[in-house]
Amino acid sequence: MQAIRTIQKTENGQLMIQLPEQFHDIELEIIILPAHPIQDTEVLPPSSNRLEMVAHLKGILPDLPYSKYDFYEQ
Repeated sequence: MQAIRTIQKTENGQLMIQLPEQFHDIELEIIILPAHPIQDTEVLPPSSNRLEMVAHLKGILPDLPYSKYDFYEQ
């Protein structure tokens, strides 16, 4: 299935859409939704403690060493 997505502003309640040739002379389904403004996502600084990031997975992850020193102690 091919689709076209366009965001346009209506003029007096009307939209003008130019379709590519592959959509000529076929039955089309048209769905009209209000466009939401694009919001900038808040960029968070990277976490410095990787263990805190996976703390909720405790018991699910295998018990692997977390640093090169832990590796040598095993």
